[in-house]
Amino acid sequence: MLVKELRQGLRTRAFVGALVGFQFVMVLMLIGAFVAEMGMSGAALGTVNGFFWGVLGGTFVVLTPLRGLAGLRGEITGRNIDLLLLTRLSAWRVVLGKWTSLMAQAALLAMALLPYGVVRHFFGSVDLPNDLLVAACLYGACGVLTAATLWLSALSPFLRVVIAIGFLAVMQLSGVGLFALAFRRGSFFRGLGGADWLVWALVVFDAALVLVFCLIQAVRQIAPPSENHAVSTRLISLPGFIPVPLLAWFGSSAGMVAGQFMFALVAMLLMCGLEMMMRGEPMAVQARAWAGRGGWRALAGRALLPGWQSAAVFAAGGIVLAGAMALVFLRTGSIPGRNLFGFAWLVAQMWPALVGPMVLLAFIPRLARFGWLFFLAMQAIGGVLSVIIINIYEFNEIMMWIKGVGNLVCSVLPVCSFWVDVRLLDRMSGFIESVVMRQALMMGALALLYWWKTRPYWRRVRDLAGPGGASDAGEAGRK
Repeated sequence: MLVKELRQGLRTRAFVGALVGFQFVMVLMLIGAFVAEMGMSGAALGTVNGFFWGVLGGTFVVLTPLRGLAGLRGEITGRNIDLLLLTRLSAWRVVLGKWTSLMAQAALLAMALLPYGVVRHFFGSVDLPNDLLVAACLYGACGVLTAATLWLSALSPFLRVVIAIGFLAVMQLSGVGLFALAFRRGSFFRGLGGADWLVWALVVFDAALVLVFCLIQAVRQIAPPSENHAVSTRLISLPGFIPVPLLAWFGSSAGMVAGQFMFALVAMLLMCGLEMMMRGEPMAVQARAWAGRGGWRALAGRALLPGWQSAAVFAAGGIVLAGAMALVFLRTGSIPGRNLFGFAWLVAQMWPALVGPMVLLAFIPRLARFGWLFFLAMQAIGGVLSVIIINIYEFNEIMMWIKGVGNLVCSVLPVCSFWVDVRLLDRMSGFIESVVMRQALMMGALALLYWWKTRPYWRRVRDLAGPGGASDAGEAGRK
């Protein structure tokens, strides 16, 4: 797959045009810099550095990831995926071949720019270790972004456009100065070498987790339905918690421990939300893989089967793990509001926020195919409603009554209760017993509704895991 993609990629107009265009831009830049140097201008070094890092950053951060947007889409629209999977190539090899090919082409473009990096030495001092570190950071960002665009390339055109617009908006707000900084100061980053080695280790570890997660999702889009990629998708969100106890035991700063914990928690929640939006039903081969081999394996299978019903069990286990870590390893001053138990209770409210929309959707089976849209709409409505209720000004008795009723209603709604706690965390000095009791009753009622609406799913899993699972599945499919 790598050989095939490299042969095709090196002959594309995008690669050839980028190679020739970058050479043309760098030659013009060097001619201008030489003229400026002869005119006794002191800005020659900044100009050379700015163009060099701008072109290199554009290669790694923009050009290569954008080429990944056509990686799997071309195979899907050309109906070549089935032919590829009929060979000895697995879905993993297809995705890895495309990703490795794009990364190899990015490395070739970077190698073509190295002579211009050497020429910078004649315009002033060059910090070689810092330059290598910057280049390595850009190449690592290229790997993560390329994996993400490969995942997006397998989605529908509508979803790709929406996600691309959102990503460009975020880049415009947070990273608009990236290229401007390159041209003004001659580098994307300043002081990278001064960071502690442990910080760099965490950054590399977390970036590797994000990279593997994106590749798994790309594989999932083209893999046969019999392959249960829900296992790898959910388990990849747990290693992020491993550094938390290690950092706490070895006496790292509270901010570093809390930062790693928040990254792992947010990553797990995003994964759980993604799993809630995924449509899927277990197959006989998947159900049998977790049955009849000990109680622990059957228990793990309940959290690792396809479907939001199983994802809710995994989310409950992950949230319990996160809450226990928050109570044991996080210090009081390392979280917002300095309210450790309030933060742990906020973590507990994440389960109804994730599961509540899907339980409600179970009562409206006609909208099941729009599960992802319904889930996102419920989260947006809950967040907006909680912001409105929290920020109502109590300037008269009517507004006080409206705010009181709003707080009462929001505290018992599955999604709003979480967002209200998020807004109140900085203002709370302790538990509000009435709110906690209402939320506990809501969580109990939601758990009962979840049990009631998922009984057919678990009954089907038991039937598939039994001796006649395959025949039962065929009969169910015919019905």
